[in-house]
Amino acid sequence: MNPLLTLFLVVLAVASASYTISSTWIFESLRSWVSYRSNYLGRGIGCGYCLSHWLAAPATAWLTLYGGIQVPPVQAILLWLAISWLSGVLWLAVSILAQLKDRKEFS
Repeated sequence: MNPLLTLFLVVLAVASASYTISSTWIFESLRSWVSYRSNYLGRGIGCGYCLSHWLAAPATAWLTLYGGIQVPPVQAILLWLAISWLSGVLWLAVSILAQLKDRKEFS
């Protein structure tokens, strides 16, 4: 598979997981449970941008070890930051669209 396509799919997967875990009702009990045990981790799991950093780390490790993108360690760190930032931007866009959709339904 093309490495750029693989990278794009990883960014989409991280963004999707970040949004699903941090913003949907299905993970609400998990977020509450984590928040009850640790305020720091609770804020992190409830923030899609923050969560994208946590999820992008193992995704980057997989990408550089098995996904066909071979880079030196310093570039792997930059790749991790790029994946988490792009995923955070996608999370923000989806969050805004979801809020706009909710406003139209209840107006």
